[in-house]
Amino acid sequence: MNVLIGVMGAGKSSVMDAISFGLFGTFPALSHKRVKLDNLIKNRPSREKSAEVRISFQVGHDRYTVTRALTDSGSTTAKLEKNGSYLQAQPIRVNEEISSILKLDYDTFSRAVYSEQNGLDYFLNIAKSERKKQIDNMLGLDQFATAEENCTSLINSIKSMVSDSESLLGKMDTDSLRKSLEKASLERKKVNDEQEELQKREKKEKEKINEIKSLLEKQKGLYSKREAIAKEIVDIKSRIKTLGDEIEKIQKLGIRHNVASEYDEKVATEKELVKKLGELKKIERESTKQLADMQALHEQTKKRILDRNKKIEELKGRDEGSLGRKVEEETRLLNAIFGEESANKSKISDIQEWIKELGKHISKCPICERELDEESRKRLFESKSELVKKLEEETRRLHKSAEEKGELIKRLTNEYNSVLLLSKQLNEYSGLDEMEKEQNAKLLSKKKEHESNVESYEKCQKDHDSIIVIIQKLKLEMDSAKRKEEYESDVKKYSNMVEQKIKEHDSIEIDQKGIDALQESFARQSAVLSDISSNISSNTKYIINVDSQISDLVKQIDNIKSLEQRMEQRRAYVSNLNKFKSALVETEVFLRNRLVQSINNLLQSIWPEIYPYSDYSRLRLSAKPDDYSLEADVGLNGSDEWIQIDAVASGGERNIACLAMRISLAMVIVPNLRWLILDEPTHNVDSNGISKLISVLSDSLPKVVDQVFIITHDENLKQISEAKVYQFDRDKNSGGSTIANEL
Repeated sequence: MNVLIGVMGAGKSSVMDAISFGLFGTFPALSHKRVKLDNLIKNRPSREKSAEVRISFQVGHDRYTVTRALTDSGSTTAKLEKNGSYLQAQPIRVNEEISSILKLDYDTFSRAVYSEQNGLDYFLNIAKSERKKQIDNMLGLDQFATAEENCTSLINSIKSMVSDSESLLGKMDTDSLRKSLEKASLERKKVNDEQEELQKREKKEKEKINEIKSLLEKQKGLYSKREAIAKEIVDIKSRIKTLGDEIEKIQKLGIRHNVASEYDEKVATEKELVKKLGELKKIERESTKQLADMQALHEQTKKRILDRNKKIEELKGRDEGSLGRKVEEETRLLNAIFGEESANKSKISDIQEWIKELGKHISKCPICERELDEESRKRLFESKSELVKKLEEETRRLHKSAEEKGELIKRLTNEYNSVLLLSKQLNEYSGLDEMEKEQNAKLLSKKKEHESNVESYEKCQKDHDSIIVIIQKLKLEMDSAKRKEEYESDVKKYSNMVEQKIKEHDSIEIDQKGIDALQESFARQSAVLSDISSNISSNTKYIINVDSQISDLVKQIDNIKSLEQRMEQRRAYVSNLNKFKSALVETEVFLRNRLVQSINNLLQSIWPEIYPYSDYSRLRLSAKPDDYSLEADVGLNGSDEWIQIDAVASGGERNIACLAMRISLAMVIVPNLRWLILDEPTHNVDSNGISKLISVLSDSLPKVVDQVFIITHDENLKQISEAKVYQFDRDKNSGGSTIANEL
């Protein structure tokens, strides 16, 4: 028994919200969006970055610890441990595991175990249809109603299918289909017998045709061979004539006997010329390279002469000595200007010191220390100020003159340096004219030498070209002699071949008339075979068509049988589902009566302990078709009558009745978590009721409930025996933290 007592806003209800959040990750205010998730992190007197809840509870011999944490970034974590070992770590999985362990979910917990402040009479304030739905849901009876609705829908669906099947069967004639099947089967057998006879005849005709075809192909082969030999004979004779003509042409040209030796001599000479050409080409290439190098060197020298002449032209009228003296003179004048400017600045500084002293209304001269009247002081002040202005103007003039003089010196210095550089460069061009003359003479000599080399190479090339022409003519003459010998050998070979081909041609005795007779016989047998094959093809198509009809008729008959079987099965399904539906209804009624009876048994024992008066002797929960009613046994006109508590009870009486119902619901529905959370249970309860409630909480309730949490402002509840009383205090003016002490 835990009593949390303290001032309003001290955090008592927050402890219960934390227990709900620890177990299920939410609590009523959060699930109804009266607060946001980030509101759960402490923000007074300073803002924290995270919050954590840890709950330990025991089921049987196992101890469980659940830890949930959230951060100001909106992330949440959860961890569930069993007897110190990890069990689950994802928020959703932790929720599922806890619901499985405790055999209840958050909705049941929030309605049966956790009564929010001013929410004790929650079930009396909602509409009766919603009350029926929520209490059935808590009792687990809503699943029966759902199953009953689904069962009714399924029965109607199956009945509709049976009706459709009956309508379809009424349109089908099974006897007619069976007669058609028998007729088609007989026709199929008749055609099949005829087909077998035709196939035997077809086999014999094919054998005859193959014999004729084999003989015909053999005769045709021999005839073709005889014709081919005749053609070969003609072709060979044509070749012999052509070769004879070629031999005659070569003989008319005249063939010399010493051509080969002359050919070899000219080939040797050509090889010597090729070698000489290579040597001359090498000399010509080397000469060309040397000539190009000398021309490039000569062009470079001429270019340097042009550069030298250009620099000489640039130095005309520019004397190195006079420019140096001019630079020195202008530099001396610039230094004089700098000195004069510096002197003026010093004078200005001294005079400004005098003016500063004269501005102090002194009675003596700052230089000679003689006495000064006011008029003299002013006159002296004005004259010195005027002098400063003149000196400053002169100083500005001198500064400008110095800048101009500096620019002049810079130009003169640049010109002087340029003249020095040109003079130095001209020294590097000495002896160029003599060098150019020498290179020109060598170049002319090399050109003559190169021309002589080119002329020698070209002459050798002409000699080589001439001997190549002679070699080609000799080669043609040699080739003609060789061809004549080859042609004469071929004529002899082809003449022998013609004699052999003539003998082979005459040995083949075959004519076109015998071949034509065989072809006519082949055509007649082919026509007979074609007629038989055509009849077989027609019968095959007919058999396929009949087989298709038979298959279709068999399918229709099978479909009718299958449809009849499905109808019988579906009628059996409807019968069984009706029995199942009746069982659902009876089971739902039975379970509701049993559960309500269990709740009422607890109410009968709890009510006299909680309620201090005798005007309502008993309390019960009455189950009706569309609602659950909390009723009291009221004595009227000498007899007892059960009346709804709303119709007769005051606010305090309603609260006590709702408390009794809450206790009974919690103990019946949530046997694995024998807890009860009551927020301000004495609201609207008088002193006698409070006294009775304290007695119940001290003596009766601990017998049926393992853990009770009471949140209250009522100091009287400190009297509950064996209760742990926690005092909650907080300095609300400074936004301080809650301090909880066990009294």
